[in-house]
Amino acid sequence: ASSSSSSSSSSSSGARGVAAAAVVVAAAATKNEACKGAFMKASVEKPLVAVFREHTDGAALRAACAAVRALTVGDDPREPASGAFTHSRAFAKAGAAPALCAALKNTPPQDDPSLVASLAVALKHTAVNDEICKETAEEGGLHRVLELLRGEATGHAGLAKSCAACLRQLAGSDPNKPLIVEDNGFPTLVHVMRVFGDRAGDKGCSDADKRSYHGVQEQCIGTMTAMCLRFPEGAARCGAEGCFDAVIDAMSSAKMHKGVQRASCMFLRNAVVRNPENKPLILATAAEELLRLAKKNHPKEC
Repeated sequence: ASSSSSSSSSSSSGARGVAAAAVVVAAAATKNEACKGAFMKASVEKPLVAVFREHTDGAALRAACAAVRALTVGDDPREPASGAFTHSRAFAKAGAAPALCAALKNTPPQDDPSLVASLAVALKHTAVNDEICKETAEEGGLHRVLELLRGEATGHAGLAKSCAACLRQLAGSDPNKPLIVEDNGFPTLVHVMRVFGDRAGDKGCSDADKRSYHGVQEQCIGTMTAMCLRFPEGAARCGAEGCFDAVIDAMSSAKMHKGVQRASCMFLRNAVVRNPENKPLILATAAEELLRLAKKNHPKEC
């Protein structure tokens, strides 16, 4: 019993140490390109990826996610160029895809939805090319984010947005598009859009919550946009899956949300270019009026 207690204490202490170190990396690398480069030169990606493989402690995983994000985004306004893409590839080479996919599958969303959201965001930031996106799908990451969107994510806007954003990134890879269709991707996205659209329409919904809910819709529409690009079958499925009605409803209820309006304009454009048969389906809705209004309200974005 004493040995077991000692082992547990050591494990807990180790997790705290890992979390503390990752917090330092995240803080130092945020908006500091020089620090990002120095950490990557020291191969910090290897111990960070090991955190996702070896730890289940929430604090350690959350801190590691923050460090991954800080190292893989170009957020230093003082630098004309960013090494974010190179850093993301280094994480992939270190095994980030299988490690993050495993952590995403093994972390119960009902226990800590914000942690699962952080894992989805970290996965998104490391899946930066076709090869990595394909590996992520093979490791079950694509199916897992869709599974979350069909389940627990509908109860948490932050988790839903993170999962939809991750799926949007993975949908940018052509080999993944048929997989998303086969995994009921379109009906899932339409369902999520409807759920958060209804919540945004509640009379008691605050402005902050509305922005959050519309943010989820923006990522869902962005995923549909990617699904229509270089994939005629994806564009052809939109009408049958109810995508047009869902997008038009989102445009109508979120007229001043720049992200929703821009994503919707791009989606409708891609859907028609890849499948001209969609034109009458779209014109049968209020699309034309809403597109003109979007251009008037958001001339830079639309």
